[in-house]
Amino acid sequence: MATGTGKGWFAEGRADALFCSIFTVLAVLAAKPFTEIGLIDDCSYLRTAFVFARTGRLVYNGWATAMLGWQIVWAAPFLKLFGYSFTSARMSTLALSGICVWLAHSIFRLSGINRRNANFGALTVGLSPIIAPFSVSFMSDTCGFFVILLCIYLCLRAYVASSDHAMLAWLISAGIAGTIGGTARQIAWLSVLILVPTTAWMLRRRRGALLTGTALWLIGALSIYACLQWFKHQPFAVPYPLIQGPINLATTRQLTDHASALALCLALLTLPVLGAWLTMLPRFRAGIITLLTLVALFATDLLRRITYHDLEKGFMPWTGDMIERLGVVQFPNNSLIGAPPTTFNHTGRVIASFVVIATLVNFFYCIFILKENTNTPAPPSGLSWKTLLHLLGPFAVAYTLLLVIPSAWGNTYDRYLMSLFVLALLCLLRLYQERVSARLPALSYATLVAFSIFTILGIHDWFAMHNARVAAIDTLHKANISSSQFQAGFEYDGLTQIDNAGTVVDSRVKLPAGIELQYAPPGLPSNCAALFDPHTPSVHPIYFLAFQKAPCVTDSQFDAVPYRTWLPPFQRQILILKLQSPTQSADSRPLSE
Repeated sequence: MATGTGKGWFAEGRADALFCSIFTVLAVLAAKPFTEIGLIDDCSYLRTAFVFARTGRLVYNGWATAMLGWQIVWAAPFLKLFGYSFTSARMSTLALSGICVWLAHSIFRLSGINRRNANFGALTVGLSPIIAPFSVSFMSDTCGFFVILLCIYLCLRAYVASSDHAMLAWLISAGIAGTIGGTARQIAWLSVLILVPTTAWMLRRRRGALLTGTALWLIGALSIYACLQWFKHQPFAVPYPLIQGPINLATTRQLTDHASALALCLALLTLPVLGAWLTMLPRFRAGIITLLTLVALFATDLLRRITYHDLEKGFMPWTGDMIERLGVVQFPNNSLIGAPPTTFNHTGRVIASFVVIATLVNFFYCIFILKENTNTPAPPSGLSWKTLLHLLGPFAVAYTLLLVIPSAWGNTYDRYLMSLFVLALLCLLRLYQERVSARLPALSYATLVAFSIFTILGIHDWFAMHNARVAAIDTLHKANISSSQFQAGFEYDGLTQIDNAGTVVDSRVKLPAGIELQYAPPGLPSNCAALFDPHTPSVHPIYFLAFQKAPCVTDSQFDAVPYRTWLPPFQRQILILKLQSPTQSADSRPLSE
């Protein structure tokens, strides 16, 4: 069906969605995303998954602010079937990511996006630099993303259902999915708290919709309260309040800073579709093009000042952290001395920032100022804009608020944009389809290819670096140097701490009665100390894995571990260095109870 809201779209789109899912999974696997070391925070989550698969108990270790919930249960069969390895658990996330691509495609079709553009949108989602890398990690972001997409899909199916029975079945499914799904990533609870009741209200004239929606909200709210109370009392769970301090001028400024940075990062991610409006430029007079260029230059400089962070310094990608890890910014690692080589230099980032902002300026001009900006616009199809706004708008607003409010007291990350990224793509695809052309231009496809290649090559290099760290660690172990005697990155040091003491040290964690953590400070020079050192006091390093040399360390008896990347510089290495003047014994003192 042309409308995209009946059964015809489903029969037509199943093969397309399946192809997009399989293609995305195979493309990610082509990057060789296999390593037996932690990736960001998933080292802690993996340890929890291993314990659950063996004992059936959900045990925290002083690291997780997410409840983890069903994510741990989902990974257990993969661990039992394929072995207790990091890769086995991460393949459970990859399976979910493949389903996410299918769901994104289905959401686009239900929302009136035509078949060709829905395929384009699904691949843009699956191969995004903030989604594809996390599909091969055990971070909880993909699980939350999956739940939100599933609930959006179920609510849309409820809205277009032809019978009251089917409508209630879809609505109840969304309520159950949202309630259970939020136990892995708590922001997914917005599905049952906002999205489901909004859909029920939109369907209030249909039999049983309002009563069912109210019941689902009440059951969901009570279940969420019970889960939060349970999590609050779990040993070594890390609380994460929404409001973390006083609201003053400084926190307001930081909130504005981070909100602007996230908006610009979102524009960068949607560039394959946002850039489609650049094909309108040949129709503009020279004076208009000059004016738009000047506005873009001014905006680039202004936003550089507003979104200035110590690392990104006001330029692309504006906010961390996944895009940085793929080689955009030379970021200092939390624990490794120095910073890894990167593909983009400062000039390249400045130019890329201008391109993104100029594309954004051109888009706003075409949408809000240009009167006649179409050749052969497609007639509106599927759900109306008003319906989509009423269904998805409240959820998007609530999600955005929960995303930016905590940033007033801490960092925010590009991976938090996953769900908003899909909704932004939906709006951009439909706008272009209705106001310009039913087909995206070649420029969009070229941009998607460029983004996808960068993502896949970046994933390979990210894992290659971690595998070089594993090789360096093996070298130290073969020399009978224990894990407590070297610093190998917070992902590895955190697990060493958990092995030694059962938990990392975090002042936010309320320790069980009778347990007191005591330790001797490592006493490292400031240029050898890592941000994670206070959390891993049982690690007293005299050896350090490093990207670069520093004054506090010197060459050791071990050779550097070389590794090859697919993005320049192609030849890189992990150094094994030694503390110049150890201030204490190499023997670490584990925490005691």
